[in-house]
Amino acid sequence: MNQFVIQPEDYYPPFHAGYVALMKDQDIVAVLHDQRNAFLDLVSAIPEEKGDYAYASGKWTIKQVIQHIIDAERIFAFRLLAMSRGEQQPIPGFEQDDYVTAVDVSGRTLEDQYREFASVRDATLTLVHSISAAEAGRRGTVSGHSLTARAVPYIMAGHLEHHLRVLNDRYGLH
Repeated sequence: MNQFVIQPEDYYPPFHAGYVALMKDQDIVAVLHDQRNAFLDLVSAIPEEKGDYAYASGKWTIKQVIQHIIDAERIFAFRLLAMSRGEQQPIPGFEQDDYVTAVDVSGRTLEDQYREFASVRDATLTLVHSISAAEAGRRGTVSGHSLTARAVPYIMAGHLEHHLRVLNDRYGLH
């Protein structure tokens, strides 16, 4: 049995409902595997000189979007770990814009970010494969909202899917 099949009784914050909806009827473990390769293929096809491109003033550069994806993946993986281990302490949220402005990606290469994402997603997949059905059903609190561990991979995959669409539609990457 796949321990990561979203259930009607699962909890996740309302602000993540769109991410879950993008992934709701899919084999989320397979999606996480497939996304790894699709995202890495996309990043490897971006010319290095385009990494600092933003489609409009005040918008994130391609490198900033990629770093945001990496940072969010780490945060979501921590939430998955904490929930699956029965953490009872509330876990704070994170302000994505603050994280993006706090890191200087101008000295990073897309190749560096490629390797970092591959490492982070591989660690996430190892974690996902290690969690039992009972652990996936555990619940905790993030940003004042109830969250079921089982919902986290859906949020994670939906988040990446959202940003893949943004990179395709607004940055012209395919």
